[in-house]
Order: sequence, then structure tokens, then C-alpha cells
Amino acid sequence: MKRFIAVGLISLLAIWIMTGCGTNQQRIKDEFNVIISEPVSEETTLEATNYVAKNISKLDQENASDVVVGLETYVLSYNQDSIDYHEWISVYQNYIEPQLLALYQLKLKEQDNPLTEDATLMVSWSELLERTYEIEQYIRNNKNYTLVQKDILWMYGNDIKIILMGTNNSPIFNYKTYQFSEEAKMAYEAFLKQHPDSVTAWTLSEYFAYLEGIGYSMNYSDKIASKTYFDTCDLLVSESGKRVLQ
Repeated sequence: MKRFIAVGLISLLAIWIMTGCGTNQQRIKDEFNVIISEPVSEETTLEATNYVAKNISKLDQENASDVVVGLETYVLSYNQDSIDYHEWISVYQNYIEPQLLALYQLKLKEQDNPLTEDATLMVSWSELLERTYEIEQYIRNNKNYTLVQKDILWMYGNDIKIILMGTNNSPIFNYKTYQFSEEAKMAYEAFLKQHPDSVTAWTLSEYFAYLEGIGYSMNYSDKIASKTYFDTCDLLVSESGKRVLQ
């Protein structure tokens, strides 16, 4: 009888501890959400950052990840250039989920070596494709990780958009000759051979079908032709975002 009572008390104690722990974690999240519900400012971002630093060790990986993503969004809403992902990873990597850490590593790569700067492509077309494919692989390997799905899909869509349209200072069609970039064409064809089953390759195949129809030539000053071109690119960006989640 005593043994039965002891076992029962131990079970109740375990439940109490687990429930209490969960309650404390929810309280931490609730208090954090109150802070970031305030209009963003230098003072509130510092308050939120200090609160997370004080309490993150009390959270499990799932709750810590949720809070860190909330903090990131809040801080960036104040200043888009305010996060150094070297430091961010160093501070939070031991507390967050592996999937979130992997995303921050992708963001670190972009921060260290931006794809574009002042509307100019800063990497080769080949590297642009490989980095896009890396993001695609992340998405396809983490389809059920919804915490950052919107963020990573935006990153993928932005890369696809650059692949299809270039940038203002690195146009995919020459402003004077109207011809499609030969360097881009060679890089895209090589990627199709290397990763034929990827969503990015599917997008390129559809893109090439369109390009063949216009003879790989397009005048940006032609309002009708340019509208058709940009509408086609927008459609491919949207469709690639859907397919990468399938």
C-alpha cells in the first residue's frame, strides 16, 4: 500500500513538474509577446533582446526557436541592417532547432556575399543558380517546418526572380542589342544538365520555351513585349514557389 502511494505521489510530482515547466515557458513567451507588441524603437528592441537573453535557457528548442524568430522579425522591422548573423548564430545556436539554425546559415552566406548590391548582380549566373538550388533543397527537406516557411519561400522566390529577370544594372537582355545574355544561357543550360529533377530546372525549362518563342531577344522599351515578358516571369516565380512545396 505504501509503495502504491509512493508511486502515485511520484507520478503526481512528475506531472506537476512537467505542467509547471510548460506554464513557465508559456509565461515567458507571453511576456515576450507583450514586449514586441509595443511600437518598435531602439529601446524596445533592446528590451526584447535583453529579455530573450535572460530567459532563453529556460525554454525548450521549439519555444526558443519561436521566440528567436519573433525577435528577429521585430529587430529587422526597426532596422533591416541591424542583425549580424555571425553574432546571431553565435548567441542562439545552442538553443534553437537545427532547421532554424540551417536557415540562419543561409542568411549568413547572403550577408557575407550578397547576390546583389545597388541593383547589380555581384555573383556569376552559375553561383546564383547554385545558391538558389541550395535554398530549394532546404525547403524540400523541411516542408513541414512552418515556422520560417514564409521567410524561406520569399528568399527562393527572390532568387528565381533574379534568375529570370536579372537586375536593373545587370539585365538579362542587353539594353542595346536586345539579345539574351550568352553567359546566363550557358550557365542555365549547364544547371539543367546537372540538376534536371529540381524545381529550379523546371522553371528554367519553361523559361527557355518562352525565350525560344521570342528568339532570345527583347526590347525593354517595347511596352507590349516587356509586359508579356514580366508577366511570364512573375507567373514562373509564383508557380516555382508552389512546386517546391509539393
